[in-house]
Amino acid sequence: MKTEEKDIFLSTRSNIDLYSYIIGATKKHAEYKFKKKLKLQEYSNSKKISLKLIYHLLKIILLTNLLTNHKLSKFKLYNCEIGRHVISTCYSDYLAHFNSFSLIYKKIKFLIISLNMIFFMKKNQNRIAAIYLDHGIFLNGLFVNYFSDKKTILYSNSYPRGLFFKPLNINKSLKYEDFLKLRFNKKDKIKQSLKKTIKKKIENSLSKPQEVYPWVKQGYFKKINKNKLKKIDYVIYCHSFTDAQLQMGYDGFVTMEAWLKFTLYTLLKKNSKIIVKSHPNFNKFNKIQTYRSNVEVKIFEKIKNEFKNYKNIIFLSDPIKNLDLLRNLNNKRTVLISHHGTSILEGTYLGFKFISYIKNFWSSNYNLTNKWSNKREYFDLLNKEFKYLKFANKNHIFLIWKKIHLNQNNFSGKKYFMKSISDYFNINLNLLISGKLKIKKFVHNNKGQIKLVNKIINSLESVE
Repeated sequence: MKTEEKDIFLSTRSNIDLYSYIIGATKKHAEYKFKKKLKLQEYSNSKKISLKLIYHLLKIILLTNLLTNHKLSKFKLYNCEIGRHVISTCYSDYLAHFNSFSLIYKKIKFLIISLNMIFFMKKNQNRIAAIYLDHGIFLNGLFVNYFSDKKTILYSNSYPRGLFFKPLNINKSLKYEDFLKLRFNKKDKIKQSLKKTIKKKIENSLSKPQEVYPWVKQGYFKKINKNKLKKIDYVIYCHSFTDAQLQMGYDGFVTMEAWLKFTLYTLLKKNSKIIVKSHPNFNKFNKIQTYRSNVEVKIFEKIKNEFKNYKNIIFLSDPIKNLDLLRNLNNKRTVLISHHGTSILEGTYLGFKFISYIKNFWSSNYNLTNKWSNKREYFDLLNKEFKYLKFANKNHIFLIWKKIHLNQNNFSGKKYFMKSISDYFNINLNLLISGKLKIKKFVHNNKGQIKLVNKIINSLESVE
């Protein structure tokens, strides 16, 4: 029997508008690596019901105690974190946060889609040479689980990187967040002259975050009431309640709402004075209101209402710059808390002690925060006295800022693939990223567009 050869370039996105250039570039790169032409195949989610699917679905339902959140979040099939990615996708919907019947329906719906996805991968694994996948924190993360230890090139794009790929020579079981994580090298050093450049970058991001981060859509920031900021023990940074749940894997908390509530109830037992800072994009003052923004505001208000009788908690639902908040707090008293994220880089730079999850957008070998890996360790850290918590390694702060903000291939750099596309079409970068502007599909015999695709290829970053 003839062995099937790898001849498919698979894409989780349709080959249209913006994505036709990303697919065009990544497919051309894969063909160069395999030294042959590949057939483009667009993957579409399937809700097909079969006896095989029914068997696996019933098995998952029984083994997860009727799809309970914690059991399902940890459930794997064929080395794929099917439960984690299903849960993450479920909570991206508003009703899942307020209606238990809707949540159950969505679990079953996305399990059916995920099982069909896994069956497709098993059937075609010998033919798929390369994959472009988007939104790897949701169901498409299963492609990473399944193909990372096979001779398949994987392409994607996400913060803190730009457009990146897993090369052929890396064949080990990986999760999507493993691609994003900035590697640690103990030999890394920063010259004093470069530190001055990085300091300017940091201070600019603190004073003008909307000009530095493409995803910060908040244009209007309110002034904070300084009278509220006396003797604050903790500041908690909210994460999105609907986007990227379980982004760093299962840690004992299924959602960022559950993590926030656990944090608050634990700190209240110590009679701590707490500030809860909302995400800057999610507020009623945001001029670019979206469905997600409205949902986030409603969930935040629901949590505020649950804790309304606790006078020790200040909820900052208005858009407040992190700098305006932190420069009015005492870094010899106040501890900052975030599950993960860029607020850690800002807070530690300003000299605050930080508590966070051990997994982040950078290796845990970087010593920035007081890290926890499970709920018990987190509880213990929350109950530690200030003097027993550690300050960040200042050099590590600069190393991470360098890797993020001086990387020419990501959102900060001149070679950022989205910037190349916006420059070519002479359109606004933020409008292109937000999807509010559509562009014409890539034409394979257009010399100018071929140059653009080659430019995108040159911005590809190998993740090893």
